[in-house]
Amino acid sequence: MSPNIPVSNGPASNGVPSGAELGGPRLTRRTVLGGSLGVAAAASIAGPAVAAGPAPVVIGSTERRLPIVASPDETGDVAVAVTELVDHVTAVTGVAPRVVATDPGEPALWLGAAAVDRFDLLPPSDRSGFTVRVAADAVTVVGGSETGTLYGVYELLERCGVRWIEPGPYGTVLPATLAVRAGEFASAPYFVDRVLQAVSNYGRLPAGSPVDPLESAEWYRRHRLTTRAYGAHGIPMYPRATKATNPELYIHVDGVVTNQVDVTLPEVLDRCEAEMRRLLAADPDLDYINLGPADGSGFGVTDWDVPGRIDPLYGELIVTDRYIKFFNLLLDRLADHPDLKLAFYAYHLYMEPPAREVPNSRIVPVFAPIVVDRRKSIADADGWERRYVLRVIEDWKSLGLEWMFRGYIGNLADPGMPFSAARQMADEIPEYARLGATGGIRQECIAGWGHHGPAFYLTAKLMWDPTADPAAIMGDYYRSAYGPAATQVQRYFDRLESTIANAPFTAGSMIEMPDSLPDAVMTELAGHLDRAAGILSGAGATAALARLDVVRRVHTFGAVTLPSLRAQTQGDTATAVATLATAREAFAATQVDSPAGLRPAGISYLERFHGRAVEAVAAQVDAYGPPVVTLPREWDLLVDLGGTEALPTAVDGSWTTVDLHHTWSAQGLRYVKGQAWYRCTVPAAAMAGRPRLVLPNVDEKATVWVNGVAAPLITGSGSFLPEVFDLGDGWSTTHDNTFVVLINNRVLDELGTGGLYGTPFVLADRATAWTPPVIEPPVADEPRRGPSAPPAPAGAKPVTGAWEAICDLTGSAGRVGLYDPRISSQHFRAHDPALSSVDQGLSRYDAGLVVRAQLPVRPSRDSRTAQLLLAIAPDEARVWVDGEEVPLTPAADGWSQARIPRPRARTATIVIARPHLTEQPLAPHWG
Repeated sequence: MSPNIPVSNGPASNGVPSGAELGGPRLTRRTVLGGSLGVAAAASIAGPAVAAGPAPVVIGSTERRLPIVASPDETGDVAVAVTELVDHVTAVTGVAPRVVATDPGEPALWLGAAAVDRFDLLPPSDRSGFTVRVAADAVTVVGGSETGTLYGVYELLERCGVRWIEPGPYGTVLPATLAVRAGEFASAPYFVDRVLQAVSNYGRLPAGSPVDPLESAEWYRRHRLTTRAYGAHGIPMYPRATKATNPELYIHVDGVVTNQVDVTLPEVLDRCEAEMRRLLAADPDLDYINLGPADGSGFGVTDWDVPGRIDPLYGELIVTDRYIKFFNLLLDRLADHPDLKLAFYAYHLYMEPPAREVPNSRIVPVFAPIVVDRRKSIADADGWERRYVLRVIEDWKSLGLEWMFRGYIGNLADPGMPFSAARQMADEIPEYARLGATGGIRQECIAGWGHHGPAFYLTAKLMWDPTADPAAIMGDYYRSAYGPAATQVQRYFDRLESTIANAPFTAGSMIEMPDSLPDAVMTELAGHLDRAAGILSGAGATAALARLDVVRRVHTFGAVTLPSLRAQTQGDTATAVATLATAREAFAATQVDSPAGLRPAGISYLERFHGRAVEAVAAQVDAYGPPVVTLPREWDLLVDLGGTEALPTAVDGSWTTVDLHHTWSAQGLRYVKGQAWYRCTVPAAAMAGRPRLVLPNVDEKATVWVNGVAAPLITGSGSFLPEVFDLGDGWSTTHDNTFVVLINNRVLDELGTGGLYGTPFVLADRATAWTPPVIEPPVADEPRRGPSAPPAPAGAKPVTGAWEAICDLTGSAGRVGLYDPRISSQHFRAHDPALSSVDQGLSRYDAGLVVRAQLPVRPSRDSRTAQLLLAIAPDEARVWVDGEEVPLTPAADGWSQARIPRPRARTATIVIARPHLTEQPLAPHWG
């Protein structure tokens, strides 16, 4: 028989109020967050909201502790559940509860099989699910498996007010009494597998650190997270093959054996099938096989690829069809295992869906958008790349496939600058659920607890129940963790999240962080933490203050690292070196207290993307003295897709400008994969020794000329490191010196960066005898002018406005979403569509270009639309108005026209995308 339990409608799961039902309207930040993750949080979620009724049932107090009844036959997770109950009751009451195997003859807490047998209960069908019934005479926790029962115990403890904020001695929050309202609550996870990769194991900590690298494992288990991952890099084969032992089975590019297996070869299919059958023989219940291309590039071209199909982010051939065909063939051979599924990473050049092959329904893509911006959310104005991923997912879903997601919590290659991903998780996990990702969700976590504790906590909750209210979860988190200082700490994270969301930069690592987090914001953030510390100190809240110290240590690391980054960019080597030492000390301070504020591996990012470059530049200054000439911040720029090293001439037209304090990706060249020319001129200067040029940061490779004379490379190679060049054969001490630097960035790396940045300077090598060469002053020929537009139709008037442009290397503006009017202007550069590309630094660029302007639209009196005229053919461009595409049709005199509807506001954002730029200007006119 069942215990006498009145049923009440409590939270859906995790002690969290349920949000919108899945399958309903698209979840936006407004519906998901109810405004923001700010101070205005929802009601407390410490327990279910129920009408007045019976008094709470006490699980454990100083006066009473329910005996725990569990079957001795359940020695796995039910035994863990017993231990957890005993530990928490003991921690609250000071006395351990009794644990028995039979009916104690008094109200008790019954677990698993003991509850099923005693009360004739039916276990849930979901193995991870549970049902908890609370009544005065009995409390029962029954799971669909032992693991489900353990999860039910965690739910019960949370409803009693227990919170596991973080690992470590101060990570658990306990109530004065463990008590819960009478009722029944049942739950099961929405996502079958829920992985926060690397959270439960920090990796190698510094020598002497007292922190246990596995300290987070208990927190991980209590938040009902799992460890199973789907997808893999590499094609397993039997007999085993490597490119060294069997180069004939691998792709060859320009005579070099790559890491990619040639899946078009029958022998590869044979060997892969053999290995899969070995796995199935060892585990007949195997439900997934995991395989895919090797990580990295080297795909070459095969007959199985769709010619000319280019990835919109990488600018290289999409190889999805090649691998889908291989997976289809493999699953056909494994038809005797009809329930077997194949999971692969939809990633890199195989994230876009196939165009020709129809995938077997047992293929499961696991989306891993590694090259996509990680600082924004789908709901942020500059989150267009993340919204692009949603379109890709929807296209795969239309093929009738199940799918999973493998994302990232943390800014890529970032040692631990101030950044929180809670906002992103709140926006996106419900959206993945709405789009049908049910099997598994995995987030790679590259940072520590200092700034990502809220994101870890929120993500764990939403991976169990994506309909839960993120604002309510976060409100409860801050109140539980920081008590009287909750408002100040929540303001800190809210300000941090909104600042990063609104900062018009998307590059990874630390490169644009100084401008993303200006001094005024860092001071404001520090003020929130200081006020929180004061409140907690005054209240004697030792545990909450210890939790806050984890955040403060990581904030300090960011606060001392930002000045070092700024100094490096501005050419202040002495300050960069001094503050780098302070940054290293601040990082070390995050490793010696529990929990670790930053992951130990983060120090490698500090060194790779900053430390090594600072020290290399400092070594030059130490060896040769201070700079003799400091080059300017603003240079000329000529974008070049030609791939040659032919120096530009007047035939190449006019150049545009570029700011060396930012990478080219933040200046309208987000998707440029190729090369660009930089140019500047400085006055003549005497040298006390042979001159050498120091380029402080290069992504990826530089070639230098001064006054038309090639400058040999002295030292330096590799992205994000200085390169030093010998100027001795070309430097003039009598007239201006013109530098031309060719930057080649052939690999669109995961950071989304490119170009030359920092403050270049010239040193004098006094130890090397040098006679200044006789250099003739260069002749400055008048640059070629581009063609003008043909005469406009009668009565047409030029469109005036502030136009801007962004390069669209693959002509994929519609696919990626560059038409979105919310994208901030920082990602664009000034552009005049009335002029030819020759006149704007684009004479050697013939790929896609997107131009836009916010314009007043004044429809004619007898029409609800205005006529926009363009001096190109209709098939040469696409037009959007406030994010909605409008057709481009022929007009008089060889022009095209678009009918612009009356905007809701006084102005409209008009976006014009040309997939292939020509020298012919757009010359927009109003008809």
